Amino acid sequence: MKSILDCYKKFKCVMEKLENIVFDIEDRNLFLIDDLRLKADAIRYSILPKMEIVMNYAINQIHKVYSVNIFDDGLISKAPNFRRKRENELKHNYNYAHLMLGGKREKGKWHGFKRIDDKETQIVNFGLGFELNQTGLLIFLTTNRFNVKSFDYKKTFEFLFRYDETISQIQKLTRTVDWYGINRKNWFIVDRKEMFKTMFEKEDFDYPMISDEIEYPITYEKLKLTIDRLTLLYPILHSYLQIAKGEKIIFKKLIQKANDWLLEEVEEKVDTKRQEDNIIDLELAQLKAEVKIKVMPGIRWQVFQRDNWKCVACGRSAEDEIILHVDHITPRSKGGRDELDNYQTLCNICNIGKSNKDETDLRKAQ
Repeated sequence: MKSILDCYKKFKCVMEKLENIVFDIEDRNLFLIDDLRLKADAIRYSILPKMEIVMNYAINQIHKVYSVNIFDDGLISKAPNFRRKRENELKHNYNYAHLMLGGKREKGKWHGFKRIDDKETQIVNFGLGFELNQTGLLIFLTTNRFNVKSFDYKKTFEFLFRYDETISQIQKLTRTVDWYGINRKNWFIVDRKEMFKTMFEKEDFDYPMISDEIEYPITYEKLKLTIDRLTLLYPILHSYLQIAKGEKIIFKKLIQKANDWLLEEVEEKVDTKRQEDNIIDLELAQLKAEVKIKVMPGIRWQVFQRDNWKCVACGRSAEDEIILHVDHITPRSKGGRDELDNYQTLCNICNIGKSNKDETDLRKAQ
């Protein structure tokens, strides 16, 4: 069996610190701009790479909590998934970006499901992920029957019915609800078992879930919350995939591990609060303050676009498993202005190596 580290090598993206990832008002406004090419490139080269970092942290936490290798049965998909081959005018308007953990396409794996046409099932449409759009970030758990015989697919529904109470508690903790309830504007209080019974009789076996939206700015604490919610929802996805494989689910075992993890989290937070001190490194604080001051709205995308979405120092782009940063050539602490000519695109690796004492314009050095 492949190790989790081996699988990480196949899943692109350097593990940058989660504290360095943020989705701010400028990211939100990106989805509103009229320049479709700039929007598409920004999603591909800046938004999705940062989302991949968040997903990597979620994968790592899921592995730690449940001791499972998600890549045994799953893979990561992203959308929009487009290639920048054509130079002509882009006509499609991308208004979202999402990453999803789902079942892999593979022959001889999904013995628990049979297709309507009796052909071998090679893919199952279950997915757990998160989406970023103009209103914020949300989590989703999708189900889609997709040519699977009703007799087989209703096994997933029987699982939902059997563990309704536990799943309901997970939904409360993760602030997720029935997608159809939202889509139909159905906010009435209902008996879930009666609802399941009615859906079962109609052979309406899909039960996608969606969370409330986390609003901008989306910083470390909110991203950590997103990772925790994905972790808590994972036992449901794992059960779906076990059913699709025709194997026994271990839902109760995973829930026990989730409870153990939650207890450890509470105890760790209490210990951390007791150990906090007031020691301040003034030089470090100054550097952090300089980094946290935001570049003016809209400038970031102009810098990346001008520098062709590549690091001006090493030439790497998001396709080379790095994160792009906007760097001040002359630091603010030395009188550097917030102007386009004082910015350059650096990858996260080159940016670490450049101190606030270095005023080299790397664009001119090329």
